[in-house]
Amino acid sequence: FVLPGLYMMFEKGTPPKKKRNKDGSVATIFIIFLFAGLGAPAQTPISLQASIDTALKNNLVIKNEQLKARYQQLHIKTSAVIPQANLVGEAGQINSIFTDTKFSLAQSFNFPKVYTSQRELFEEEWKSSLLNVNVKEGVLKKQVAQVYYGILYTEEKKKLLQYTDSLYTAFLKKAELRLAKGESNILEKVFAEAQLGQVSIQLNQLKQDSVILQLQFQLLLNTTFLLVPGKDSYHMDLISLPDTARLKEHPLIKSIRHQQQIAEASIKKKK
Repeated sequence: FVLPGLYMMFEKGTPPKKKRNKDGSVATIFIIFLFAGLGAPAQTPISLQASIDTALKNNLVIKNEQLKARYQQLHIKTSAVIPQANLVGEAGQINSIFTDTKFSLAQSFNFPKVYTSQRELFEEEWKSSLLNVNVKEGVLKKQVAQVYYGILYTEEKKKLLQYTDSLYTAFLKKAELRLAKGESNILEKVFAEAQLGQVSIQLNQLKQDSVILQLQFQLLLNTTFLLVPGKDSYHMDLISLPDTARLKEHPLIKSIRHQQQIAEASIKKKK
């Protein structure tokens, strides 16, 4: 960034005069901070439900499964499609010395039971594709929730480590002061330094984990906006008590059970 006046002075070969200007220094510092502020992305807090809704809306795998389900639904209409008729024409001496012309029309079709069985098979495949959508959505919801609460857990752990770091920093200063006055030995100072180093290592590792979790969160939501979990979502809400009888309604269990129905419909079609 060059001011127009400075550019003209350098172009003419005249070096600028060295003159200290407090106003100019303040203006330069202001411009630097202004550009630095523009480069920093703003963090927008988001709730867990909004995170799940955003992920379901933007996830390309979910969209692909939905398109497959739509294709299977439209494919049902092709179960009763009859093949095209064949028109055959012949010309020449077929049965005598005279020139004859012969046309024949052929149309093939199956018994109605075949079309019924084929429609049932296509319907089962469509239902299976819908279950696959539910399975993919369930997996995505679980991943979003895990990363969401993982970020909150990391932030709270970081606060505890920072508080611990401040305690050991104060303890180290007192140990150095006690050592200088001869009220303690070197072991107390070494112990404080060792504990402070351990806390520093954990803080650095925690910062790396926080960056990785934030990247995972952005990938799951598939958005360019910098979204962070809201500060008011520290507790996981248990919707209902675990019930083993509800395992049968799990999307993955239903999808596996439906594969058996597809196999039975395929066997029925071949009979």
